[in-house]
Amino acid sequence: MKLDFGAINSTALAQLPTLLELWLPGGRVEGAEYTALNPTRSDSRPGSFKVNVDSGVWSDFATEDGGSDPVSLYAYLNGLKQSEAAQRLAEALRVDSQDSAYPQPKSRKKREEWTPVVPVPDDAPPPEYRHYKHGFPVQVWEYRSEAGELLGAVCRFEPEGQSKQILPYTFCRGPKKAEWRWKGWNVPRPLYGLDRLAASPGGKVLVVEGEKAADAAQIIAGSKLVVITWPGGSKAVDKADWTALKGRTVCVWPDNDVPGFKAALAIADKGREAGFEVSGIVQPSPEWEAGADLADFPHWTQPELFREIRERKADIASFKDIAKARFDIETGPRQGQNRQHESFPFSIRPDGVYFLAEDKDGGIRAEWVCSPLNVIAQTRNEAGDNWGRLLELVDLDGRRKRWAMPMSMAAGNGDTYRSHLLGLGVRIASGQRGRNRFHDYITQAPTEGRALCVERTGWHSGRFVLPSLTIGPDNGEEVVYQGIPEEDLFKTSGTLDEWRDEIGRLCVGNSRFAFAVSIAFAGPLLSLVHAESGGFHFVGGSSAGKTTLAEVAGSVCGGGGLHGFLRQWRTTDNALEGQVMAHNDALLVLDEINQAAPKAIHASAYMLANGQGKGRANKSGQNRKLYQWRIVFISTGEEGLADYLLRDKIKMNAGQGVRMPDIPADAGQGMKSLEHLHRFRDGAALSEHFKTASKKLYGTPFRAYLEAVTHRKEEAASFARARMDAFKAEALSADADSQVTRVCGRFALVSAAGELATYYGILPWEPGEASRAARKCFDAWVAQRGGVTSQELKDGLSQIRSFIQAHGASRFEDADADHDQRIINRVGFKRKVYGQTRYHIYPDQFRREVCEGRDLTQALTYLRERGVLLCDEGKLQKTVRQGGQTQKLFVFTDAILTETRGNTGNKGNTPDMLEEKVLPMDPSAQVTQVTGQPNSHDCYPCYPSGSPTGNSEKACDYKGVTSVTRVTSEKRQTKDETALQFSEGAAPDGEEQNTFPHEVEI
Repeated sequence: MKLDFGAINSTALAQLPTLLELWLPGGRVEGAEYTALNPTRSDSRPGSFKVNVDSGVWSDFATEDGGSDPVSLYAYLNGLKQSEAAQRLAEALRVDSQDSAYPQPKSRKKREEWTPVVPVPDDAPPPEYRHYKHGFPVQVWEYRSEAGELLGAVCRFEPEGQSKQILPYTFCRGPKKAEWRWKGWNVPRPLYGLDRLAASPGGKVLVVEGEKAADAAQIIAGSKLVVITWPGGSKAVDKADWTALKGRTVCVWPDNDVPGFKAALAIADKGREAGFEVSGIVQPSPEWEAGADLADFPHWTQPELFREIRERKADIASFKDIAKARFDIETGPRQGQNRQHESFPFSIRPDGVYFLAEDKDGGIRAEWVCSPLNVIAQTRNEAGDNWGRLLELVDLDGRRKRWAMPMSMAAGNGDTYRSHLLGLGVRIASGQRGRNRFHDYITQAPTEGRALCVERTGWHSGRFVLPSLTIGPDNGEEVVYQGIPEEDLFKTSGTLDEWRDEIGRLCVGNSRFAFAVSIAFAGPLLSLVHAESGGFHFVGGSSAGKTTLAEVAGSVCGGGGLHGFLRQWRTTDNALEGQVMAHNDALLVLDEINQAAPKAIHASAYMLANGQGKGRANKSGQNRKLYQWRIVFISTGEEGLADYLLRDKIKMNAGQGVRMPDIPADAGQGMKSLEHLHRFRDGAALSEHFKTASKKLYGTPFRAYLEAVTHRKEEAASFARARMDAFKAEALSADADSQVTRVCGRFALVSAAGELATYYGILPWEPGEASRAARKCFDAWVAQRGGVTSQELKDGLSQIRSFIQAHGASRFEDADADHDQRIINRVGFKRKVYGQTRYHIYPDQFRREVCEGRDLTQALTYLRERGVLLCDEGKLQKTVRQGGQTQKLFVFTDAILTETRGNTGNKGNTPDMLEEKVLPMDPSAQVTQVTGQPNSHDCYPCYPSGSPTGNSEKACDYKGVTSVTRVTSEKRQTKDETALQFSEGAAPDGEEQNTFPHEVEI
């Protein structure tokens, strides 16, 4: 017999108020209507779901679901068929459902047919958005097509004293007329945001639930993402037209409740049907309010939104396990679980990963494999190589961590990656079976996510990658650091304000410390301004403050290691290359150069600045990929680079001095590296404070700096270039050598970095402080170097001068001597010409013993231009007749023995003293002898305000020539002419002819 629906509905209707309190607890009666939350969907506020307590008619305005009697309501709430609902309700109400004489209830009068017209015709009247009962909406969301045509709208009402109402509003055509009506679209319904999709072809898509959340997320994401939603809420996913997303990559952000999670999984299923890829589903935090969506986080910034997406996104399979664990959501019948077991026999639960083993009775037994660990993406580099897995784990303290594991580590027995994961806090089942299952899970876990892996820190795809963090705007695919860094020193401790107060402010007025801190900010600018890599070597005696300078600079970027952010020079080539790769585009601090052998330092100084590692072959003989980098580094030592290399009799090349210039750690104020004590009683107290603070407060300035630079790259680059140009224009003199110019460019980079950090409010300094500190350090380098002339020139002059000084009395035959001489290893001869000693060196001995493999052409040319090297026209040698034969010799005047000093690099200082020592062109030329002491303001080491050591009473110790011969004749020699050449037998009046019997100069 058929069920007596009339009897069942009549009995239920008589008890409906009581039944509604049981079925829909927490509701309230408003007139003849009972209003409650709809438990079948994400419904945070009552208002849309209403039941008439007199007639039993019910409806949900948000989803357009509805019915006319209690049986249909009971079926809707419990997911039952009408007959099943009637049978259960009859049993509960004890109604004789078979023999009742009640007739079947009449169905509701069929509504007049109205069909929405999409898009809205051009001749349609404008929508009025005024509801006959609720009045005007507080918010209207207009749905538009890809071409921008109006499709309809969804309106939000907040009637006084009532809950919100969300109603669709469309232009409909009826039997007799067309008008705007409070009616939803026909299935399939359009998506909200189709016009946004069309404006960003190929762009990444974020799907959220609800128009309010979509608009809020779009404001935060800007142009980096397209945010869309669908009409009707969580129960209406199947009613939307998802084909508009075909070919797109989509991430889903569900509401934080059961209906939201179910809707997200339903969208993932739609992706397979409609042809779009769901890259992952965001896991809302269990700590968030129930039902929370993106509209509840209006304070988030774009970086915060993208960081939440990256850190919370899970692949579909993992999200299903999360949904099961949090809300006990079944994603399919038990047969589906068996199929999962057959293809991938693992389940992720709140307490870890389980292996689903089949017992002897055919059931499924879960066996624990490891603590919580998700495989959230597959990684590979830009060339499609070096594949790996991006793992997310929870350590023993409940902290969430990430690690990009290269799949190459899974080769062999896998001890390498297991060892690292154990160190990160993962617990793994013991025994061979446990290890094998863990290996299978890591290597076989299905994941649809993709991430770009990199093997060095620094700039990648517009973002800055650190070993444990990627900073910058989400421009598409996630970028992660892959591998095991030797030691991640880019950690943080304390707050940025604490660092500013305890370290940053105390650097003001202390040029060495302000400069060291500015160096720490320079690395990220290398790529932006196309600057070359290089470093700075702080030089000073024991306890001069070198290591303290390095520790303070390192505190900008990180710390936490045994020596804070510092690393040691004592290491192998391979280890050093690994360290540099972990500090690419950032700061590397190498303490105590004396710990490494001079030969190793000689090679490392070039390698670091050249940005490329050593070439090596693999086991098959093929070349391995070369490591490449950009870096700014700080070195410390008790000796300068040149002096330290001389320990092993290695002569420093000029290029090494350019790549790693020496800076005196002593600031010259009698307080070692300090100049201003601030609130401290003495330098020792301030230095100790710096050491202590840098071990407690570190890392926050660099991260704040990266957050600013990564989101304002063009501004940062423009700012830096302008400051660099200004610094070089002020610091460089017109006669500065190209080597000095290169080094000045690095000082300018550091100056710009410090000023940029000040501009961003990271450094608590006044504008100009970083530039003043950089200028002081640059001037100190120039002064210690001995001027702004070329280092090759200075070294060449020193080499020639040192040779003649060392051997002038023993290996040069004296042509004026009137007795026999015993000369061992003769290199040439010397003679006097009108009181001037000239040294003649044979070409072979000059190249072999004086040059010692160094090209001295630049030094010889310099000496020729100044008349110190006597030579034939346009040549570097002089033709000399000896014993009836002529030969070419190198002929130097005794002016070569005068120690030359360049200027200090400041504009306006006097040039090299050799430029003023000019020989007359003709013996008859009239000369004026000028004598006197050099101006103490124009010589090094004297300064207008005192000596570099701070002792203003120190006397000038300049040992150069104090007598300068100036030519007054019209036959004055120019720089392009050679010095006076005397012919045999010719001598000025009043002078005795002085010739060597066996040679005559031509």
